[in-house]
Amino acid sequence: MQIEVLIEEAEAGNPQSQCALGFAYISGRGVARDAERARHWYLLAARAGHTGAQYNLADIYLRGDGIEPDLNQAIHWFEQAAIAGDPDALYNLGLIYQGRLDRGKSVVADAKKAFGYFLEAAERGLARAQFETAVMYLEGQGVEESSAKARFWLEKAASNGVARAEELLEEI
Repeated sequence: MQIEVLIEEAEAGNPQSQCALGFAYISGRGVARDAERARHWYLLAARAGHTGAQYNLADIYLRGDGIEPDLNQAIHWFEQAAIAGDPDALYNLGLIYQGRLDRGKSVVADAKKAFGYFLEAAERGLARAQFETAVMYLEGQGVEESSAKARFWLEKAASNGVARAEELLEEI
């Protein structure tokens, strides 16, 4: 689609086009790279319920791409995408609550919350979340330790191509 048509559709309020225009601006495809314009278009689409825009907006806030990082906004928009069923958003929320994505910003680690997000993403078939769920069961982080449940999730992750899961299965 030509950029002029995309801009016209985005300005007319089409969330799909708004998200696509946000991507064009963040990546510099067809237009000059402009993180602030990307955020603007993602925000409009995200507010209209576009899951991809919610995820991408959260990522911009998390990384601070063209703006000051804002972990609270990142969490908000990842949560919106997670509510819509995005397993990658669930996974990132798990990482944030494990303290692995927050870059030392204002979120207190909460292993129980992290486990819940990983488990939901694992149940939705996300291989790396299956692995994280297994590890949390193995270590008893945020959940009661269970080698049987860990094995179950490791087997799922391994069958979905996670090499580290195969290695851990051999160790337990």
